[in-house]
Amino acid sequence: MDGKQRSTTLEKFLNDEIKLGHNIRPVVIENEDDTIETYIVAGKKWSELPDRAKQVFKNCKIQMVYFKDMTQHERELQFIKLQGGKKLSNAEVNKVRIGGTVREFIYKQLATDLWTKHVAISSNREVKFEAMQQTLMVMSRNYDLSGKSLQAFSEDSIMVTDDIIEQVEQVTEYLNEVVALIKKFSLPAELQSLEESEVITKLEPKELKKYLKTIDYLKKVNVPIIYNTALKALQNDVNTKDFAKFISKFFENVSAKYKSKTESGSSDSDKVKARIDMLNDALISEFKIVEKVVEVKAEEIQAENLEPAITATPESFSEANQEEQSEQTETSDQDHEDAKAILNIIDNVA
Repeated sequence: MDGKQRSTTLEKFLNDEIKLGHNIRPVVIENEDDTIETYIVAGKKWSELPDRAKQVFKNCKIQMVYFKDMTQHERELQFIKLQGGKKLSNAEVNKVRIGGTVREFIYKQLATDLWTKHVAISSNREVKFEAMQQTLMVMSRNYDLSGKSLQAFSEDSIMVTDDIIEQVEQVTEYLNEVVALIKKFSLPAELQSLEESEVITKLEPKELKKYLKTIDYLKKVNVPIIYNTALKALQNDVNTKDFAKFISKFFENVSAKYKSKTESGSSDSDKVKARIDMLNDALISEFKIVEKVVEVKAEEIQAENLEPAITATPESFSEANQEEQSEQTETSDQDHEDAKAILNIIDNVA
């Protein structure tokens, strides 16, 4: 659970793989005859220590505690408690709190070419982990990406449903193909038909460096937004080639309005939602996507035998109560009230 790095460091020291730090204090040994021996050990390997100092080291006791039959939640809580002497970063705490299943899924996504080669996000694992957490939040329609919201999301990982996991996997695969095409489009025409392994051998060092560079706009503030829009593109059968051209065009000529939503406070829900809306609107306009609107017909309502009170207006509730109080209501009157309630339902749906 914890202490692995410390235990492996001790093992490496005993195997002569590392030296003691240069700021290590001398080893002072008090003998039974009240004489004192002092040994300088700083900067030395295990094999370079005097036998007496080695003996002192070997006589040290290390306390180990074993926990049995712990649940995943109990393990995570215990890990956080063990860090009492060292403050964990918010990203580290969230990584523990989010739970094993979602955590492993995130690591799987971060191992893809998209995240290892193309995103312009710090190589720090915590930063990339947080970026994928924010992507999961956006895909779950949670647009507040602030630190406080990240923590709440981590503590309630049940929000990450199987459907969302499947969608994120599909989008990652889709974007892997998209960025490969974006890189290919940046090459001279005569190289675009070649495999990447061949391209690398034909480019000059300066051109190769540019080719292998991460994509500037695939940064933390944009990646969750791009995932959201890529899902819409997938659902509307936009092929990877067309989406690659669309996304490059959008960010190479990004509007001042979009930029303003990526500045201070960019994790606020209103700014996140504004970026999503702008990129989605651009996609809809580019590919003439028609948003699907669900229409409910009167005969469908009748076929489902819906109770009028479910979606009726306050007035129809009052009418229904009056009907219950009057046992003498004629069948024709009841039919009339049912018809009014159905009309109310249609009006509310519309």
